[in-house]
Amino acid sequence: MPAGTVVPRRRSRLFSLLLVGVVSVVTVLSSWQLLGKSASLSGRGLRLGAWPGGPEGKFLPLRSQVNYFDPSNLRIGHAWDIHRFGRRTAENGPFILAGVEVPDCSNIGVVAHSDGDVIFHSVTDAILGSIGLRDIGQYYPDTDSEWKGQSSDKFLHDTLKRASDMGFRVVSVDVTLVLERPKVGKIMPAVVQGLRQAIGDHRASVNVKARTSEKLNAAGEGKSVEAHAVVLLYKDK
Repeated sequence: MPAGTVVPRRRSRLFSLLLVGVVSVVTVLSSWQLLGKSASLSGRGLRLGAWPGGPEGKFLPLRSQVNYFDPSNLRIGHAWDIHRFGRRTAENGPFILAGVEVPDCSNIGVVAHSDGDVIFHSVTDAILGSIGLRDIGQYYPDTDSEWKGQSSDKFLHDTLKRASDMGFRVVSVDVTLVLERPKVGKIMPAVVQGLRQAIGDHRASVNVKARTSEKLNAAGEGKSVEAHAVVLLYKDK
């Protein structure tokens, strides 16, 4: 159409209506395509159309999903744990991470009242904090002989039950180990699996990574091992 040509008002209205109609159809088709793709995702319970606690396998209208997802149901917890290394003795047990004994360090023991598993300890403490409870020492004190030499997965399982009784489940766990030696890279898959099994929920995202502290502080001098844990819980009951 030549520049400057005046388009009749009726034709202009028809063109506008046609344009609006095309945009509406494209929007609807895109929404259906998104819903169709989301239906095929397992997504650990966090997929579109099946928010945690919603009817499993059933779609919710987009507006309903926005209203259904309540951020107040989320809880975040963080914790840090540290244990000194010492000579392996009857008192200082083996070096254990998420229930996995670290190989090639038979002379290294962990100074602890329980088995000194810093991963289980930090995750347990983080969960306690996320649901508004006190620290791990309040529930499993090192002054109580019941916990002497106790496997630390006991603490984690008890704490998970506390959370479950309050309606919470674990959505995500991320742990950072800090140690100079021994090197643990080769056993990290087993460590992650050990933590995943202890959490006991296949929907949960579980991760463990390790780093040094650049030879600074006790961990950097090879005198201790530290663990930082961050957890995300969701209330779906």
